[in-house]
Amino acid sequence: MASILRVNTLTDASSNNSTAMSVINQGTIKYWINFTSVSSTSARDSTNHASLTDNGTGDTTLNFSSSFSNNDYCFSGNAQRNDDTEDAEMTLYQDEDSSLATGSMRVITKKSSVTDQIDVLGAFASATGDLA
Repeated sequence: MASILRVNTLTDASSNNSTAMSVINQGTIKYWINFTSVSSTSARDSTNHASLTDNGTGDTTLNFSSSFSNNDYCFSGNAQRNDDTEDAEMTLYQDEDSSLATGSMRVITKKSSVTDQIDVLGAFASATGDLA
């Protein structure tokens, strides 16, 4: 049997510090993914993730299960080096040639020191904002 706990505010045991539930709900991660793009593009683990689209080397579209209410959500991400011989840091960023969409975002991975895009063993992205 499922139950519902309805509260307006959460507070600590001494009632000195309290937070409205709306603050907690708005501040949570609404989407995250850990994926690889080497050999085949696939998700390792995720929340609110529907699918990945491999657009080419170092270019991936992340599709959400539940869309955001608008395209003003906040994105963050990074990528790991492919092996110990890599001397450059890896970057994952939102594609500047495409606008943020409510149901997906397109990300690029590359070595920080070069302009060429590269597939990576590990890429990590998240987004916060209001879901539709």
